[in-house]
Amino acid sequence: MKKNKISRWLIIALNISDWIIYLLLVFAVILFFADLIWGLDNIAIIKNKMHTILLLSLSTFFTSSVLERKSKIDIIEPTLWQIFEKIEEKQRFPTEIQHFYKSLRRELPILQFINEARSEIFLVGTSFYHLVERHKSFFLEKSKKCDIRFLIINPQRKNKALIHGTALLFGEKESFSKELTTGYRKLIEFKQEAQQEKGKIHIKAYSNIPSINMVMIDPEKPYGRIQIEILPYKGSANMRPGFILRHTEDYTSLYHMFKTQYRNLWDDADRLA
Repeated sequence: MKKNKISRWLIIALNISDWIIYLLLVFAVILFFADLIWGLDNIAIIKNKMHTILLLSLSTFFTSSVLERKSKIDIIEPTLWQIFEKIEEKQRFPTEIQHFYKSLRRELPILQFINEARSEIFLVGTSFYHLVERHKSFFLEKSKKCDIRFLIINPQRKNKALIHGTALLFGEKESFSKELTTGYRKLIEFKQEAQQEKGKIHIKAYSNIPSINMVMIDPEKPYGRIQIEILPYKGSANMRPGFILRHTEDYTSLYHMFKTQYRNLWDDADRLA
């Protein structure tokens, strides 16, 4: 059956059902007035065939009901199929994705996300130079309550090809190397300052071109979440899409995959300070 079109058979069935109801109503009205005027007991043909008339009326009525129900079911069926297909399509979409953003930085400021952390903050990016400079007091306060891990690109000169490739990705060929070096120095200074106030800051560096920026908050807790920012080639920082993953115990989930892979990257990264 075509799902989006009512067939001619359905239209005929509905019309037959309606006409049967009308005929039964007319027949009932005729019997009512006949009984009122002459009395059905005085009409021999009706008196002798009363049971037959009753059975015929009931069977006709039930036939009409079956036709009507069949017609309505066949009309509703395409809509039901569409609903089932939507449900199935949604079930194929990873349920751990809490929200998808066309522009992550515009729609969900990073501090708003980080502020919810209770015990651990894990940031993966390039240098975090501007972030720490602008919001030093915020991170200092957070470091007293949470372990904060910064995983940045290795700024050492031996990684010249890596730095050049990443600079091309961001479209910042001239200033990128300087930004990495400055960002690394600022992070070290920040770590020393935080340690004086009993803050918990950890810094490591990786040596591969990044494909995402990531923030994990309390990843081992039931309320943990992961923020993923996708890095398109030469894409403006304010136009990078991203999504939020919520905690799940499913070991095949995106949440578990990102958490595990970037824990591994942390373990393999160089401790620069």
